[in-house]
Amino acid sequence: MKKVFILFFLSTLLVGCTNKKPTPSELVTEYYDAFNVSDFNRLTRVIADSVTIIEGE
Repeated sequence: MKKVFILFFLSTLLVGCTNKKPTPSELVTEYYDAFNVSDFNRLTRVIADSVTIIEGE
């Protein structure tokens, strides 16, 4: 049981460390690659914005 826990912990640690933010130059390259092949889904992932605008009040 102890070996299974250690294996699970190490695999979780390794998978969690692979997430990194792309650099601005990588984002621009991805944008133009998606634009050239007219892939709208890839374009929206690159230029997606996290700002929410609420009107009213």
